This record gives sequence, structure tokens and C-alpha cells, in this order.
Amino acid sequence: MNNDSIKENIRNIRKSRKMTQEDMAEKLGLSLTAYRDLERGKTTIVNANIFKIAEVLGVTPEEII
Repeated sequence: MNNDSIKENIRNIRKSRKMTQEDMAEKLGLSLTAYRDLERGKTTIVNANIFKIAEVLGVTPEEII
């Protein structure tokens, strides 16, 4: 699992859904800073987060990975 490609996929899918980082943070129950760090790669994305993010974005975890 390549963290750089995952964060790019998350960002691209989020933007295609016209969602802001603030929207994602709220739906995931994270602070904006925590979500930004996750999307920027400052925080390691664990499998549990991928499943939550996929659910919020309406995609499968495989589409993110």
C-alpha cells in the first residue's frame, strides 16, 4: 500500500464529490487538522480509516488503494 497514491486518490475522489476537507473531517469525526494531516501524509493511514473514508466517499476501499 503506497501512502502517496492513497492520499492522492482520497483527495481526487473527495474533490470529485465536491467535498471540502472540513466536510470530510466532520463526517469522520476528526478535527480539521487531523484530517488535513491524514490527507497530506503527515499521519499514517491505517486500514480502519480507509474503510471509514471509503464509506464517506461512497467508494470501495479498493478504489482508494
